[in-house]
Amino acid sequence: CLGNVFERVLTEEEGAEIRCIRAALARCGALGAAMSGSGPTVSGLFNDPVKADRAAEVLRQMYRQTYLAAPVKILEKME
Repeated sequence: CLGNVFERVLTEEEGAEIRCIRAALARCGALGAAMSGSGPTVSGLFNDPVKADRAAEVLRQMYRQTYLAAPVKILEKME
Protein backbone atom coordinates (compact mmCIF):
# COMPACT_ATOMS: atom_id res chain seq x y z
CA CYS A 1 0.00 0.00 0.00
CA LEU A 2 1.84 3.06 -1.28
CA GLY A 3 0.60 6.60 -1.49
CA ASN A 4 1.45 10.23 -0.93
CA VAL A 5 -1.00 12.90 0.23
CA PHE A 6 1.01 15.58 -1.57
CA GLU A 7 -0.14 14.15 -4.90
CA ARG A 8 -3.57 15.64 -4.12
CA VAL A 9 -2.25 19.20 -4.38
CA LEU A 10 -0.45 18.84 -7.69
CA THR A 11 -1.65 20.75 -10.72
CA GLU A 12 -3.34 18.65 -13.42
CA GLU A 13 -0.14 18.78 -15.49
CA GLU A 14 2.10 17.77 -12.58
CA GLY A 15 -0.29 15.01 -11.55
CA ALA A 16 -0.40 13.68 -15.10
CA GLU A 17 3.38 13.40 -15.16
CA ILE A 18 3.46 11.50 -11.86
CA ARG A 19 0.67 9.17 -13.04
CA CYS A 20 2.57 8.54 -16.29
CA ILE A 21 5.72 7.52 -14.42
CA ARG A 22 3.79 5.34 -11.98
CA ALA A 23 1.98 3.64 -14.88
CA ALA A 24 5.28 2.98 -16.68
CA LEU A 25 6.70 1.39 -13.54
CA ALA A 26 3.59 -0.78 -13.15
CA ARG A 27 3.77 -1.91 -16.79
CA CYS A 28 7.37 -2.95 -16.15
CA GLY A 29 6.32 -5.08 -13.19
CA ALA A 30 6.70 -2.84 -10.15
CA LEU A 31 4.98 -4.15 -7.04
CA GLY A 32 4.09 -0.54 -6.28
CA ALA A 33 5.12 3.01 -7.11
CA ALA A 34 4.68 6.40 -5.45
CA MET A 35 5.96 9.94 -5.40
CA SER A 36 8.37 10.42 -2.52
CA GLY A 37 7.93 13.24 -0.04
CA SER A 38 6.85 16.46 -1.71
CA GLY A 39 8.51 15.36 -4.95
CA PRO A 40 10.15 15.36 -7.40
CA THR A 41 11.09 11.68 -7.09
CA VAL A 42 8.88 8.78 -8.08
CA SER A 43 10.11 5.35 -7.07
CA GLY A 44 9.03 1.82 -7.85
CA LEU A 45 9.56 -1.34 -5.82
CA PHE A 46 10.58 -4.52 -7.60
CA ASN A 47 11.25 -8.05 -6.43
CA ASP A 48 12.80 -9.04 -9.77
CA PRO A 49 16.08 -7.39 -10.81
CA VAL A 50 15.41 -8.08 -14.51
CA LYS A 51 12.13 -6.16 -14.33
CA ALA A 52 13.83 -3.35 -12.42
CA ASP A 53 16.55 -3.12 -15.08
CA ARG A 54 13.90 -3.00 -17.81
CA ALA A 55 12.00 -0.24 -16.00
CA ALA A 56 15.19 1.80 -15.72
CA GLU A 57 15.81 1.37 -19.47
CA VAL A 58 12.27 2.43 -20.34
CA LEU A 59 12.27 5.45 -18.04
CA ARG A 60 15.74 6.63 -19.12
CA GLN A 61 14.31 7.12 -22.61
CA MET A 62 11.90 9.70 -21.17
CA TYR A 63 13.75 11.03 -18.11
CA ARG A 64 17.48 11.69 -18.08
CA GLN A 65 17.67 11.50 -14.29
CA THR A 66 16.59 7.89 -13.89
CA TYR A 67 18.44 5.77 -11.35
CA LEU A 68 18.40 2.10 -10.40
CA ALA A 69 19.10 1.43 -6.74
CA ALA A 70 19.25 -1.66 -4.56
CA PRO A 71 19.15 -2.07 -0.80
CA VAL A 72 22.53 -2.00 0.89
CA LYS A 73 21.49 -4.77 3.21
CA ILE A 74 18.33 -6.82 3.17
CA LEU A 75 17.09 -7.31 6.70
CA GLU A 76 16.05 -10.86 7.42
CA LYS A 77 13.99 -9.83 10.38
CA MET A 78 12.33 -6.47 10.93
CA GLU A 79 12.79 -5.23 14.47
